[in-house]
Amino acid sequence: MKPDYDDSNWENITTGDRWEGEGQHAWYRTDFKIPKEINGFETQNKALRIFFVTDDRGEFYVNGVLKITSEEKRFNIILTTSADTSKKIKLAIKVINYGGPGNLGAVSLITEEEFKLQADIRKTLSRIDRVERYFKSHPQPDVETINTLSEVLLNKLNKKPLPEQLELLNNQLDVVEDKLTADPAFLILPYLQSAEKTGITIKWETVYPTYGFIEYGIGDELTKKTIEEANPNLLHQLTLVGLEPDQLYNYRVVCKNISSPVSKFKTKPDKNKPFKFIVYGDNRTRPKIHENVSKQIALENSDFIINVGDVVSRGAILAEWIDEYFLPIRHYSNSTPSYISIGNHEYGGFWKQRKVPPFEKYVAHPISSVGSTEYYFSFDYANAHFIILDPNEGEGGDDGSIISPYSQQYNWFIEDLKEAQKKSDWIFVVMHEPPYSECWSGGYYDGEPPLRKYIVPIIEANNVSIVFSGHTHDYERGLPHPPYDPETGKGNNAAYIISGGGGSRLDNHKYYDWEQIDIPDHPADPNSDEFDGGEYYRYHYVLVEVDGKKIKVKAIEVNGDGTRGEIFDSFEMTSPFSKSN
Repeated sequence: MKPDYDDSNWENITTGDRWEGEGQHAWYRTDFKIPKEINGFETQNKALRIFFVTDDRGEFYVNGVLKITSEEKRFNIILTTSADTSKKIKLAIKVINYGGPGNLGAVSLITEEEFKLQADIRKTLSRIDRVERYFKSHPQPDVETINTLSEVLLNKLNKKPLPEQLELLNNQLDVVEDKLTADPAFLILPYLQSAEKTGITIKWETVYPTYGFIEYGIGDELTKKTIEEANPNLLHQLTLVGLEPDQLYNYRVVCKNISSPVSKFKTKPDKNKPFKFIVYGDNRTRPKIHENVSKQIALENSDFIINVGDVVSRGAILAEWIDEYFLPIRHYSNSTPSYISIGNHEYGGFWKQRKVPPFEKYVAHPISSVGSTEYYFSFDYANAHFIILDPNEGEGGDDGSIISPYSQQYNWFIEDLKEAQKKSDWIFVVMHEPPYSECWSGGYYDGEPPLRKYIVPIIEANNVSIVFSGHTHDYERGLPHPPYDPETGKGNNAAYIISGGGGSRLDNHKYYDWEQIDIPDHPADPNSDEFDGGEYYRYHYVLVEVDGKKIKVKAIEVNGDGTRGEIFDSFEMTSPFSKSN
């Protein structure tokens, strides 16, 4: 925006105020002088950064020049490399709203000197956090070592300048970490990935780098073991091979003088047998509730679990992967393989590069078909085929989440569906964002238009039985209403299920009525954001039991006290291939 643009006729809004208007935008403008100091740091001739929080997309102009366009919602840019406190700066910010309300939150200045110091502090605090996690997870921690560190923290840092405090503390942490590395502890207990007929992948993380191996066997005797890792690692991954199909094994992980509890896993069957799986998701933010859900899921003894995404609040914060996801799922992850359909919150901090290093670090998804990745992939189980998609990969602009037409993922999806119809009685598709949704909180939302435009026609034309999604924090379900008309978008051959009750704050208002969604069945009100009394805003998971060409689907509530609640929805389906096969 030009610095001299006349905005006197515009409606006034201020930072922090939320405004309605899906697909709309708002401008914020201000003139200001840089203060002579910020938080005690001098600013004249110094480099400064400016921080923003936007909902959703932001465009940032300094003196009429566009500096950056970002989807990140919270981030910072260099405002100047040599601040001049005598001159005014004209700042303009355009906020583009995709869904729900839009707003510009905090805008703040910081010197580069303080910014770098804060980064050093965060690194040191991360090291302290690692020490704390060690002493929480180790069965017999070295108390003398922690007492020495506590003495430094309490008595030797006082009245020293902060940089000197950090140096002294980091020197002490070097000594502590050397001692603790010699006596390992698990940060993330062993969890199962990518079960196959003759193999399975097991991952785990230790607090400090160490070597490890796996002992395993049929029955109580762990008669076999893998070769110990060649190098010490924090995150460990070993794949067992040469196993028998449809066989129950015991195993444990050994790292020096510690070992994990003995657990069980089962390989995939080599023929069509009855099996069951669980779908749930949007567990982020509230790990205690997620743990309640995970405990009930563990009691189902399912063959595998699919999480529909948003397993953490912000993907760039590594501690959340542990606290919001891996710690709560420890009740089932040691004995049941799991898969994640990556959500938009996992991309938090990584929107620009569209790659999520912690996700790639922690998952070992099956990448067996040409063109698949850790983000979108497929696998078979008995007589069913599962396809997991990533609607966050593409740049959807104002339209929302998208799988770009003729992209690698789009082309792979079409080819994978073709192959699946040759060999499977069931085809299930999973993607975090839903094509159709009726509920949300705090502003209108009805699902993702690009998915309805580009992906739904492919799904509807290729005998997909159920599409599972999350993103909306409730339970929504629509049975088939054939036929599907690609010209008008009317009808649906597949069932559509949203299972977003894994732990995050529940949504509470129905904004739209879709023909493709049967429940919730109370009236929609697009003109209100208040709680509407609907009965499907529940913490829950979905259990699917497959028996040949019949399936049973149950939505099971988890009560506030962590106990198993009622089955509040259920239905049965017959394979679309029943007549032709």
